[in-house]
Amino acid sequence: MPKTKEEIIKIFHRAYADYAKLIDSLDDEDYPIVESLIDDNNPYLAGKVVSYIGLLKTQKALSGLAIAARSQNPSIKAVAAHALKNFTNFPEAISLIEKLLDDRNVGVRKFALRTVDVALRTVDAAKLVIVKNKVQQLSLNETNERMKILSGRVRDNLSKFDNSDIIIR
Repeated sequence: MPKTKEEIIKIFHRAYADYAKLIDSLDDEDYPIVESLIDDNNPYLAGKVVSYIGLLKTQKALSGLAIAARSQNPSIKAVAAHALKNFTNFPEAISLIEKLLDDRNVGVRKFALRTVDVALRTVDAAKLVIVKNKVQQLSLNETNERMKILSGRVRDNLSKFDNSDIIIR
């Protein structure tokens, strides 16, 4: 029997959520309620929910991260960008990362860049081709100096795995 929304909120409101126990205590039938909390007016709760969803590593969870990536709240988008590091084998995740690299919020772009950097260690670099141009553009056009350095490093790491030329669109 699925838990009520109030029961699920209570689970997430624990001071230090043990995400491993959360995974064990919530069932598939609880997932629609969990996913609905992404759009909650409480960004603290929504952030915890997105972090939890990021640990599930399933196609269903990826739809929750897509909702978070489209959030109006940059903090939620940043958590989604970070959580996507567990989904880089899914082409849809790479597309979400590409969109987050274009976000106007520097924090969102930073977490998306770090996700690309982590993905290089776990995924065939050929799957990251669609983000390569975005990373190149960030390394050239970013106004935030730290982001420019980070994007340059990620660009260089991407180039190590693929010797083809980077085409700027």
